[in-house]
Amino acid sequence: MKLFTLIALLLLGSSAWAAGTKNIAGYVGETTGGSAFAFNKLGQKRKLEAKEPIFEGETLITSEKAKSSVIFTDGTLVELNPATQFRVEEFKFGEEVEKPNAVFRMLKGGFRFVSGLVNKKGGNLSFRTATATIGVRGSAGSLSEDGTIEVYEGTFDVAPPSGGKGTTLVQGETANTSSGSVKRTEKLTRAQIQSRVNILKANQSFFQDAIAGLKSVDGNTSAGEELVNEFAEEIKKGEDLLNQFDSLSNIGGGSDASTEAAEEAEEAAIAATCEEGQVVSGGVCVSGGGDTDTETASEASEGEA
Repeated sequence: MKLFTLIALLLLGSSAWAAGTKNIAGYVGETTGGSAFAFNKLGQKRKLEAKEPIFEGETLITSEKAKSSVIFTDGTLVELNPATQFRVEEFKFGEEVEKPNAVFRMLKGGFRFVSGLVNKKGGNLSFRTATATIGVRGSAGSLSEDGTIEVYEGTFDVAPPSGGKGTTLVQGETANTSSGSVKRTEKLTRAQIQSRVNILKANQSFFQDAIAGLKSVDGNTSAGEELVNEFAEEIKKGEDLLNQFDSLSNIGGGSDASTEAAEEAEEAAIAATCEEGQVVSGGVCVSGGGDTDTETASEASEGEA
């Protein structure tokens, strides 16, 4: 009788939790320095342990000193800062999904991320904050509670949450949206590029373990292998960019020849990071040399609602 009662309680608990969640969106990686928790739409709370599933609709919360990594089923890697609240508003990915879509909302704190396959397979990947909607056409960056956005790699379309004119940020740029509008601040520094390489390397083994786990669950070996290869390529790109920064700093100034060499080296370094179809203009990668401001930033988040 006691065994039957225990099983019944477990089933009831499982059903109640499922009622407040949807499909599995990803899995927990490593949590350090404290604890991480998930709340479903019914307000139910559970502590997040390594390899536990994350569900669509859940809000993830880290304690005051905790950092926690999450890998989503498309390979998107998110590292949550301490005291962060991060909601998985929508996550659609898989062979049965016609158009992938991932929408995340940062309620508090900050995070860094490396994107997976959602936005590489014709889908939309976007992040929402209180002051901006960010459509990601790139593959890595960070968002902070003070409104700071850093583009480690790729292109971000940033617009006010109410819509209206937006701005396209390209690799190496940062911006701040705390005022409700998008203001460019400065180009990415070497330290920020190093930060991106560090997060990639720190999570490489976790990433590969997670992909192996996903393959064992859904048998999608081709997608897993593709993600592992892309992850290794991301690390190489970051290290190459660091080497380019170092090469530039070693070029001496003074003569016209050295100045010209420095400018050419800098342009070559930037060009090496541009996506296909982009050119270097004003020290940044732009599409065909066009204006980087756009009124179509909100298009990147179409289909989010």
